[in-house]
Formats: sequence, structure tokens, C-alpha cells
Amino acid sequence: MKFENVIIFGCGAAGANTLLNLISDLPDVNYTIVDYDKVEERNYRVGTQPYLKSHLGKHKTQALQMICRANANKKVDIVNKKIEDLPIVILGKTFKKETNLELGSHQSYLRIFLTKV
Repeated sequence: MKFENVIIFGCGAAGANTLLNLISDLPDVNYTIVDYDKVEERNYRVGTQPYLKSHLGKHKTQALQMICRANANKKVDIVNKKIEDLPIVILGKTFKKETNLELGSHQSYLRIFLTKV
């Protein structure tokens, strides 16, 4: 199965690491990441997220975009909004928050939508 676009909702540990792995495995795909949160000290100290001290105060999407550009020379599109503020439409059908693919605990959600070529 070949995909043209991947949209990752949430740039915490699960979303950020998923993006970096996907870019490594599927470099020709277009990627968009969506998150409203900013990098805090706890995001880089634990070691589960790819952020650095220099990313403090930046939107996670912007920091992750810089990481992708530096590590893989890959351009990633970003959206700095809360997931709840965005209408999710796939193949003409609008999805509510409850119907999104959710993995993880109540504090850590990963939502990925793939668009077939």
C-alpha cells in the first residue's frame, strides 16, 4: 500500500517519534503535523521526546519541523492548533473527536490519517 500524505495529530513522545520513524522509512510521503503545545523543560529532560533545550518555548510543531529538516532534509507542514478546533474530514466524511484513532493514555493521544494515492 502506498500513501501520498500522512497527517499526525499530536507531537508528544508518540507522535514525534512516529513521524521521525516514518520519514526514515517513507521519505517520499508528504507529512503534516498538528499540535498547539509548546516545548517545555519536561519534554526534553525525560529523553522520550526528540526536543532539545534550544527548542524551549517554541511550538512543538516548529521544533519538530526543524528536527526533520536537520536530520533528514525533509520539509514538514505544520498546523499550530488544538485538535479539537479542527474539523477532521476524510474522503468527504467528517469525524468527531471520539471517532479518531486514539492510542495511549488519556494524556497522550496519537492520531494518524493516511491518504491513499
